[in-house]
Amino acid sequence: MGTMHDLTHPLEPGMTVTPGLPPPRFEQVWRIPEQMANVTYYSFSSHLGTHMDAPLHYYADGASLDELDFRRFKGDGFVVPVQGTARRPVTVDDVAPYRDELAAAQFALISTGWARHFGTPEYREHPYLEVDTAQTLVELGITCVILDTMTPDLPLAANPDRKDRPVHSTLLGNDVLIVENAASMAEVEGRRVTVMAFPIRIERSDGAPIRLVVETRD
Repeated sequence: MGTMHDLTHPLEPGMTVTPGLPPPRFEQVWRIPEQMANVTYYSFSSHLGTHMDAPLHYYADGASLDELDFRRFKGDGFVVPVQGTARRPVTVDDVAPYRDELAAAQFALISTGWARHFGTPEYREHPYLEVDTAQTLVELGITCVILDTMTPDLPLAANPDRKDRPVHSTLLGNDVLIVENAASMAEVEGRRVTVMAFPIRIERSDGAPIRLVVETRD
């Protein structure tokens, strides 16, 4: 048996959200001892915290997460180590040394180390994938890309009108799912892992929070 690692940021009040989306709301509507049980009301967008994007996120006729076979959410993965700095592109050369490992996997986990900035202003100045890198992952047969950043595309500050999001389009347009805001992958960099990334089952969901867990395989 390998070692399991939780790569999920907890959902909590005041947490980092994508600019333009509403902050989450947490309200305790029942409370012991006034009521017989504790019950909390949650309200948040489908793209909060560690979450998965469905093709429906970018394509009106794309599949929603609940329409996908749940077996897609578990499989073999490989964690690609990348030296992440602000607005640094992740290039084809960054993933090229790991082509064989990625070709044998369904999940590509891109570890830039940017999770250490989660909850700070620096987090918005993250590294990003070049379109050619995304296309290479598609050609290698990857079915889900997992990132420790807010988006695989350029930081929103560098693309404020959001009219050009080519990496999202390249991946989702080829039925490759995207996981954003993974927690630190430092302990599993360069490792083969079994990935478990199950989204909340919500009807017609364009995205949903997930509990992202990996187990080392070697």
